[in-house]
Amino acid sequence: MDSAVGDTLNTIGFLQLKMGNIEGRDALDPLMEALEIRRAVGNKGKVVSTLQNIGSLYKKRKDYDSCIEVNADILVVRKEEFGPADERIAEAWINLGNVQASAGRFEEARVSYEEALRVRTVNFGYHHRLVAQALFKIGSLNSRQNNFNDAKQLFEEYMRIRADEESDPDEEMAQALTLMGDLQKETGEKSKAQINWMSAIEIYQQLGYEDDHNKIVRLHTRQKSLGMTGLFGFGGRRSSGDTSRRKSSGSVADTVGVGSVLGLRFGGDDNESTVSKLTMGN
Repeated sequence: MDSAVGDTLNTIGFLQLKMGNIEGRDALDPLMEALEIRRAVGNKGKVVSTLQNIGSLYKKRKDYDSCIEVNADILVVRKEEFGPADERIAEAWINLGNVQASAGRFEEARVSYEEALRVRTVNFGYHHRLVAQALFKIGSLNSRQNNFNDAKQLFEEYMRIRADEESDPDEEMAQALTLMGDLQKETGEKSKAQINWMSAIEIYQQLGYEDDHNKIVRLHTRQKSLGMTGLFGFGGRRSSGDTSRRKSSGSVADTVGVGSVLGLRFGGDDNESTVSKLTMGN
């Protein structure tokens, strides 16, 4: 088959998707035809590209079962191309877990995130930002399932790794601080919740969000719900020099090792860090 025809069909489907034509066949049909051609040609990278477009279409339709199937297919193709331990495999596991979580299939999502964690720990050692991302994903699942203690431990571990790396704050870190604050509110640690919410606000402000952005507004609402307005006040931005609290505010007080949550064994040289209860899949 002519690979150029597959490229053209993929582009047509992609453009239809971008124009919002998701309910009919205008986007899906050319993408399915492109997928068939690209599989026949044998270009795995292009197969994945088309599968990603099809997955985006199903996700926009909220057809999560079909989206899960597509993301599982992407994982298979990635493994065929790169083997089981490449970072692109970890990314595929994360993406599959995200869709499974959106579908409410939390235990399946947990398995996917733990697979990503395993691959990344082997590749990068434990103290790495991408390992932290996988911990954040698992912690978010625990939070959604009201497993507050496990979620707190995972978010605390996430913040420790990010602090050790001294990586720049980003939206993921703000989300982790927000969720940590929510959990602390549920467990009665109101002062720690306030600190984490304020730190999340600082990050959003540093990223350029205005004070009337809904993410910041919702955080202020959380603060006010506790009736503790005297802790930081509301609406004012801290000066650029007053950012030291951010790194220490994963509210890493009373932290517990994450190993008891996931059954992981870490320690010593990063190269020796392992996930003891998980095994390498083929």
